[in-house]
Amino acid sequence: MTRPETAATGIRFGEGPVWCADDGTLVVTSVVDGALYRVWPETGHVELVAATGGGANGAALASDGSVLVTQNGGIDFAAMGVFADPPPPAAPAEPGLQRAHKDGTVTYLAGEGVGNGRFHAPNDLVVATDGTVFFTDPGHYPPATPAIGRVFA
Repeated sequence: MTRPETAATGIRFGEGPVWCADDGTLVVTSVVDGALYRVWPETGHVELVAATGGGANGAALASDGSVLVTQNGGIDFAAMGVFADPPPPAAPAEPGLQRAHKDGTVTYLAGEGVGNGRFHAPNDLVVATDGTVFFTDPGHYPPATPAIGRVFA
């Protein structure tokens, strides 16, 4: 049986872990801080990779070494009172699919004009072996009635 271990601390509302076999690191998102971080599990060292704004959710490696990120648009966690150390107010971003490049710049593959405002709050993603990117778009919590969840490719 495998025992869970803490790889790093200090990343608020961490999501979307991606193992990077080439250098033995993890890349994770911070939904609260709208950011992408690299973690060295052996040492616990954490480094900012890119500021995505809004709410970075899922992540996946792209074939060129950049990281795809589902952007939910941001949630105002400060107004929710769920953190002992309140985060700064939300920095909204256009919901969609982002690419965090190796140099730290962030661009949109879908959203910010490309998606024509059609996304609710993209959440998780996966890249198929043929390169197709699938991502969920469930909307924010609490769920809408009727349900609005969907999957894009």
